[in-house]
Amino acid sequence: MKNGTIALCRCGGSTTKPFCDGRHSERGFQGAERAVRDADT
Repeated sequence: MKNGTIALCRCGGSTTKPFCDGRHSERGFQGAERAVRDADT
């Protein structure tokens, strides 16, 4: 992350909750795909 950027944890695995520490990649969490609304709905 760039300085000044804040990311909140969505996977539940962060040790710095409520902030993201990147552990989602270790857990296989893929929130971006589930968070994007399907254009056909």
